[in-house]
Amino acid sequence: MAETTKEQLLARLLKACDGMDARVPAESAEAVRGHLRACLGAASAKAPSAFTAAEVHALVQLQERYRQTNPPTAADTDATDDVMDALLPLAAALAQAPVSHFCVGAVALTRAGAIFLGANMEFPGTPICCSLHAEQSCYHDARHGESGDGVYLLARLAVTHSPCGHCRQFLSEWHGRGATALRVRFQGHTFQDTLSMIPNAFSPADLDLQTPSGTASSTGGMRPADPADPADPLAALAVRAARLSYVPHSGCRSGVALLARSGAVYCGSYLENAAYNPSLQPVIAALSQRNLRAPCASLAPTTAGESGGDNDIVRAVHAEVGPNASQFTTAPITEIVLARATPGVRVETLWVPAGRL
Repeated sequence: MAETTKEQLLARLLKACDGMDARVPAESAEAVRGHLRACLGAASAKAPSAFTAAEVHALVQLQERYRQTNPPTAADTDATDDVMDALLPLAAALAQAPVSHFCVGAVALTRAGAIFLGANMEFPGTPICCSLHAEQSCYHDARHGESGDGVYLLARLAVTHSPCGHCRQFLSEWHGRGATALRVRFQGHTFQDTLSMIPNAFSPADLDLQTPSGTASSTGGMRPADPADPADPLAALAVRAARLSYVPHSGCRSGVALLARSGAVYCGSYLENAAYNPSLQPVIAALSQRNLRAPCASLAPTTAGESGGDNDIVRAVHAEVGPNASQFTTAPITEIVLARATPGVRVETLWVPAGRL
């Protein structure tokens, strides 16, 4: 399967859609067809980055029928694994790697049965630490796409290449063994949980998770905002993204909302890690959502700024919630990255006191 091109894989699934049995609801079958047609469309078009549980079920039904005449070569895979493998080339095609030219794709299956794709991204002109890994990309997409707090939501993960130590550490923050286990597969290897990939992992249990005391009295140039104020929906979405942050180590709840000319809004939340460096910055997460064409909301289209594509960013809001401590802030990274990724767009930075949340 690894030698089959993305187009061949998707074409086979699209053809198989015509023979879907009665167990697959018609609306699910048509949704799958829509996804696959988009995947096979113009090279410049971005493919869908997520499949609902119903669509995954339809794909699995297709794959199970295919396996009846084409037995799998690996005894430890099932039809769902086959579907995830089939989608890996699609995920890798979403990668933006102008520096390394090393494209990585990841496909995550949630415990609710949905599938989310992820791809690596690099940003020329920024520190190399600003790069996004495919595993982080699909984890954040799934966290925002599923209901609930997003913790322990993944059940399986397939990656085109061996996860690096950075990603193994990142995933081990939430997934251990037992009820939180995440099965990871790559290049013919299978690990039943993340701790098998990173023995004796450094974890939150090794740290005092209480937020350090002592905050700066200055607002650092940030403007206060009321998350209940409907006058600025983009700011409200940035605050919402901040509220969805995972920040047990710094307490710095941060979120970024990017408005595209089409009206699509792409949001990113700050996700920390016990080892600090593998933490995912909110601006990187928001740019990943834009790359995956996974908006969190839609506002009225805008004509602001110079002419350009519908997905060009015309406005950016960075929000931080809680005590405005100079010791912990993600705002500088947002400024640095967007100065290169969306030149000419001024970053609006605001903060919400914890008592007003």
